Amino acid sequence: MSTLHTNTTWQNRAAEDIDTPQAPHLRMSSAGRCPRALAYAFQGLEESDPPSRHGRNRMNLGHMAEILILKDLERNGWETRHTVLSEHGQLELEMSIPGSDVDIKGHPDGICMHPEFTNGRWVTLECKSMSEGKALEVEAAGIREVYPDYIAQIGLYARQLHRMGLVDHSERGVFGMMDRDGRPLSPERVSWEAHEVDQTLEKLREVVETVRDGELPERPYAIDSRPCRYCDYHTLCWGAPRDWRDRPSPVTVQDPDLIAAAQEWLEKKDRTDEIRDLLQAVSDAAGQADVLAGEARAGYFYPRDSQSYAPELLERYVPGDILRKCASPPRVSQPRFWVRRNIR
Repeated sequence: MSTLHTNTTWQNRAAEDIDTPQAPHLRMSSAGRCPRALAYAFQGLEESDPPSRHGRNRMNLGHMAEILILKDLERNGWETRHTVLSEHGQLELEMSIPGSDVDIKGHPDGICMHPEFTNGRWVTLECKSMSEGKALEVEAAGIREVYPDYIAQIGLYARQLHRMGLVDHSERGVFGMMDRDGRPLSPERVSWEAHEVDQTLEKLREVVETVRDGELPERPYAIDSRPCRYCDYHTLCWGAPRDWRDRPSPVTVQDPDLIAAAQEWLEKKDRTDEIRDLLQAVSDAAGQADVLAGEARAGYFYPRDSQSYAPELLERYVPGDILRKCASPPRVSQPRFWVRRNIR
């Protein structure tokens, strides 16, 4: 079963995602979530830890960033269809979960094509905004590694869009991205295997079956895991409010020898910094010449001096997955001051 509708405005989508009360449903956008959270959503249970006002604002900002991402793609030679910028807006998809009588719905962000990066073929497009820190992680490791749930989402969209004849491949897609400081990331091409989508649908079927049997799926994560800390059903699931900390609490050292060693390091660090600054001032006064002081030598050095490229041009002409494969440690453009033993 499949049906097709259009969602014409960003305002409608924002209202649907944020303002509408919970109702029993499973959505393609949340298909990669924890099975326990999916079970609560399928029952239509109210979130025990709903987003704060700040969180809701961030969701809305994410939708607005989608417009900027699309415009940036178009400026760089991409063609898009069925987006919030299109005349008839986004599509609403609906597909059946095999082995059940339940349908899931979803709103893909659109489809896209580039004459080089997709070889002129239409593929599924998803637009995502994220924090600056997460954006750096995505650039280093790829969106699958940082946000595996997004692969389940785009996989379902692509399968249904391919069935409708709107994209040329059911296991290919592109993520357009931007961090919340407004920096666009290079579009990232992604691929997956058909069995991954089958596994997602099977997980959804098991959730439906488990709920109808009057049970809940087992918890797949520990209470202090990142998925649980950010889950809107945390209190309902664990019986305790979620913990927002990203790192364990500091460890207080009791060993007196270790405490003394740490204190000695701090004291010597302050003094060595003072000495380095004095030597650097002498070097600067002499046009950044090396300074010889007894057995010590101090001066400037360049850790790296290799060919570099303008990142804004690379990001425009090279897709993110290729950039990541070819990445090397960043070049240090400023000299550093080094104090070491002088070798005569």
